[in-house]
Amino acid sequence: MKVKIGELKTHLSKYVQSVRDGGEPIEVCVRGKTVAYLTRKGECRR
Repeated sequence: MKVKIGELKTHLSKYVQSVRDGGEPIEVCVRGKTVAYLTRKGECRR
């Protein structure tokens, strides 16, 4: 799931809960470019 940085900042708790509950990793985007991934500990996406 791709999320803009502003959306992530506004709803960080919701996204962290989603990832923690086994949801898909979150791509953090700035101006349409992926700059980071939010994943569960121990998972790596490259």
